[in-house]
Amino acid sequence: MSTFAPASVTQARSALAAARRHRAEYLMSITEGLLEVGDLIKAASAPDGHPLLVLRLHQVLLAQPGWGTTTTDRTLARLAGALGAELPPRGRLTVAWLLDPRSDGSRYLAWCEALRTDRTQPPWPGFPHTPGPRSTWAATLRAFDEEATR
Repeated sequence: MSTFAPASVTQARSALAAARRHRAEYLMSITEGLLEVGDLIKAASAPDGHPLLVLRLHQVLLAQPGWGTTTTDRTLARLAGALGAELPPRGRLTVAWLLDPRSDGSRYLAWCEALRTDRTQPPWPGFPHTPGPRSTWAATLRAFDEEATR
């Protein structure tokens, strides 16, 4: 016999449908050029952004206008190079993995570097003669907020 009452099953199904709709709205907004990937990442880190955390990074990158499998795979390879490690299987690379606080922001910084398309500017002031910025979770999100408001 089921431990769920009929009302709770209905509530669970409606919550699942709402989460799917929320993810679809963000992916469609990226596809239509209304939002950028950074907007999705910022929304996922908000208290009500839990449904966005399960999106796969490959799926998020492919949602961008003009991005195909080749560009997406190249970007994920740059992410692996910036991290200096082999990435988990593609299905396990989610927004939650990217924002995992146990990484102390290093995955997010590597993500930003992998997405950086303007290679004419240095990655930080004084590069390569000064050390790179120290990554911390709070500092990473603060830098992301500053970048988003420019």
